[in-house]
Amino acid sequence: MLENEKQCDAIPAEKNKVKSTEPNPKKVKKEKKAKDPNQPKRPQTAFFLFMSEFRKTYKEANPDCKSVATVAKEGGEKWKSMTDEEKKIYLDRAAELKAEYGKALNSDKDVQNADDKEDGSLDKEAQVEIVSDDE
Repeated sequence: MLENEKQCDAIPAEKNKVKSTEPNPKKVKKEKKAKDPNQPKRPQTAFFLFMSEFRKTYKEANPDCKSVATVAKEGGEKWKSMTDEEKKIYLDRAAELKAEYGKALNSDKDVQNADDKEDGSLDKEAQVEIVSDDE
């Protein structure tokens, strides 16, 4: 019994150790990439396409309902109850939007790469001019 009491007493003593007065080193946060303001927005998912239509029909059927939560709950329940054939309209439209987004994103990257190459070539020419001026 005494051994058991000693073990119980030893545990709180370890917890009560004095912590060092040095401040805890904070984790270094990674720098976020700068977002390109010209980058196209991501396309809506099939559910969001459905909800945009559902909100309109729900508001027409229930003009007195002002609760956003109620509309969202009803929309979610209807989406869950829909068959795959009914959802296919929204899924196809979402796939089209995603393809358009991919094309726009690739064309945007091509423009940026072309700009970067032009900027890089100007820097090299400037360096050559500086070297030739020194001689």
